Amino acid sequence: MSFNAQRFYPQIFLLTGFLGSGKTSLILDHIRDPGTANTGVIVNEVGQIDVDGALITTGRTGFPVATLDNGCVCCSLNSDLPNAILELLAEREAAGGQPFERIIIETSGVSKPSPILRSLLNTGMPLRTTVLSTYDCEQGPDMTARFEEAVAQLAAAQTIVVSKVDRADDLASSRASQAAAYLNPLAAIVNERDRTQRARLAFAGIQMPLRSSFSIVARQEPNNSKHTRMNVFLIKFEEPKWDQLSEWIENLVGYCGDRLLRTKGFVRTEGRRVLIQGVGGSFDPPREIADGLEREDGLVIITRDLAREDFSTIEPPLKLQVHGL
Repeated sequence: MSFNAQRFYPQIFLLTGFLGSGKTSLILDHIRDPGTANTGVIVNEVGQIDVDGALITTGRTGFPVATLDNGCVCCSLNSDLPNAILELLAEREAAGGQPFERIIIETSGVSKPSPILRSLLNTGMPLRTTVLSTYDCEQGPDMTARFEEAVAQLAAAQTIVVSKVDRADDLASSRASQAAAYLNPLAAIVNERDRTQRARLAFAGIQMPLRSSFSIVARQEPNNSKHTRMNVFLIKFEEPKWDQLSEWIENLVGYCGDRLLRTKGFVRTEGRRVLIQGVGGSFDPPREIADGLEREDGLVIITRDLAREDFSTIEPPLKLQVHGL
């Protein structure tokens, strides 16, 4: 099966989250819901023993699961994931079933999202991708303090699902939401005790409006946060030319490397307001946004081990203001 411009392509949910944070449980809760018949799942499990895939397969008789068993998605060949998606679509078509409304890709707990998103961008298919990350209500702060992969997963997420809240008290649940919002102020937070409703909210596929998260309220570090290496900056430009801004962003990626976790915001350039968003070094094509909605211009950049002064070293030298959030 190859790319077909006339074909309907499903919503892609890239489900990340550190080891043991509840990714498979969230999928199981989702596929047990009667309204999820048109869902496909691609499971990536490190090693040859596909424990997670076996669990998902038993969730519903005949539920379609494709497995990548050659290690982490981010470490595999770029062709593996696109081929798995194409094969899943082809099997569905051959069986005469309705087209998938959504495909969930469950990544390994030690995968970073950026290389996976780059692989999806290179498929040539018009895929709409939403990044989700699970955040363990009990172990989340410790995991983000110890493992950079956990931080990268949360920073990339458009939606963070606080997991295991059904077995935590109200105070722990509230603190988990605060910690998740502190790590990624751009993400929507799902904190729901009812497991079925939690899964519905996570995989709703609702295209949220471009939020005026700029200006962002000052972030207050939660009491249980142990992460001291992660910073969020708001950068305001004085209407640069597009070619200069583009070069600056390219050099930002080169300068930061793995320390650049997430970029999102609106920048006015040459009379246009442009939406810029990226995960790690992978950026969506810039998109012009029509005036009319009240919003503040600025790029929110989530980094690790980067100081405010570092931005002044990036070429070309643009007129900008850097605010720590």
